[in-house]
Amino acid sequence: MQLVLPGLPQKPLRLVAVPLTAVFSAMVATVAACVLVYAVGYMRSDPERPRFFGIVLLFVAAMQALVLAGDWITVLAAWELIGFSSYLLIGFWHGRDGVPSAATRAFLYTRSADLGLYLGIFVLIGWAGTSEISATLAISGTPALVAGLLLLVGAMGKSAQVPLQDWLQRAMAGPTPVSALLHSATLVAAGAILLIRVAPMLPAGALIAVGLVGGVTAVVTGLIALAERDLKRLLAASTSSQYGLMLLAIGAGVPVAALLHLIAHAAIKSTLFLGAGVFQHDRDSTDMDAVAGAGRARPLVLSAFAVAAVALAGIPPLAGFFSKDAILAAALAAPGVVWLAPLALAGTVLT
Repeated sequence: MQLVLPGLPQKPLRLVAVPLTAVFSAMVATVAACVLVYAVGYMRSDPERPRFFGIVLLFVAAMQALVLAGDWITVLAAWELIGFSSYLLIGFWHGRDGVPSAATRAFLYTRSADLGLYLGIFVLIGWAGTSEISATLAISGTPALVAGLLLLVGAMGKSAQVPLQDWLQRAMAGPTPVSALLHSATLVAAGAILLIRVAPMLPAGALIAVGLVGGVTAVVTGLIALAERDLKRLLAASTSSQYGLMLLAIGAGVPVAALLHLIAHAAIKSTLFLGAGVFQHDRDSTDMDAVAGAGRARPLVLSAFAVAAVALAGIPPLAGFFSKDAILAAALAAPGVVWLAPLALAGTVLT
């Protein structure tokens, strides 16, 4: 199913509903709906509630446009709106110390990496002669390698991959519903979604680069998470690590494994962040020492948090086990097994 809209001369705007984009759209809508219901209570006493919900709805609409985009012009427009609205959401409490700098840092990190996205799209459109995504994915050879590496740079910024991971932990300055939304199915997911969609085009050289970036990120940010003493920053580092595993699966040549982990991670990480928000409200802090024991007063929240944590760790029979098993199998069967398998195993053990 395709909706064609007026755009640039000979380059119309397209929204495409095929099985892959429909899955992305349903994931975004489901997580956003849950977060919005949670935010009604979380933001109940905030005088700026209307502004908050307005920005969130803009953000979700931009994300839906991104996942359903059938042409690169629509991708760029949606990508820009996502970056702008995420800046507003991270800096929502701009009167608090450190919040403006955290929002600016996130904006600058992602905007710098977006140069790779722009150049990669220019290469694709220039070589294929069309902005339609499905047509540009048919290119091969050197243009595909150059475009793939440039798109990887753009994805690294959005999905907080090494060495561009620092902004994500600082983004915890925003409200907890924002953190849950950004880390699960929207902003940080955008980089992985981009690479999953272009995976059929990526030649061997680009796949190796994607896999190595993801594997190194899974290990490095996994170690950072272990050292964190703040609950939300720990979850943020974990997010970078999990998206690293997704990129590793794409680099191993099995993007469906990355897709499975993306869906599982969206449910898991949104649950963890929403639970952390409850504990933060009760203890007025996310420091690990301050929230220690907070679950005793919230047994239902603690139970949901614990199930999500066990799923993230990859313990059967929960979803995280099956998605990570698929990633490990992909790494073990990949041409670059010597590099990818140890990184995949290390990243999983750290989780």
